[in-house]
Amino acid sequence: MMWLYIALGGALGAVSRYWLTRLSMWRFDSSIPATFGVNVVGAFLLGLVLALINVRSQQGLSPQAATHAFVFFEFGLLGGFTTFSTFILEFQSSLKEKPVRAFLYMNASVLVCAFAIAMGYFTVAGGYFG
Repeated sequence: MMWLYIALGGALGAVSRYWLTRLSMWRFDSSIPATFGVNVVGAFLLGLVLALINVRSQQGLSPQAATHAFVFFEFGLLGGFTTFSTFILEFQSSLKEKPVRAFLYMNASVLVCAFAIAMGYFTVAGGYFG
């Protein structure tokens, strides 16, 4: 049954990313804003989901329900929505023509996503991972 949660979440995440990338190509003539956006939003949502599952588990959420929720969001929805491989491809593609922009993109992505996951968790739990 676990595979069904992953498949449904993954389909929703991948289709959402596809449409945001199309929108980004239409609006900015580049997929970079979409990739950056989905990775930041995905990191924030992952932190939020982890904290919600932790809080709800302390309030009586069954371990089975917590596992199902985690699998749906982590491996399914957010796994299909975010994309590290596209991020690296865009970085390498930009490196030749615009190396400064490529390194800014790489560093901003890592720093902003790390901040976003902490803020997602903090939003629910009121403290950084603890």
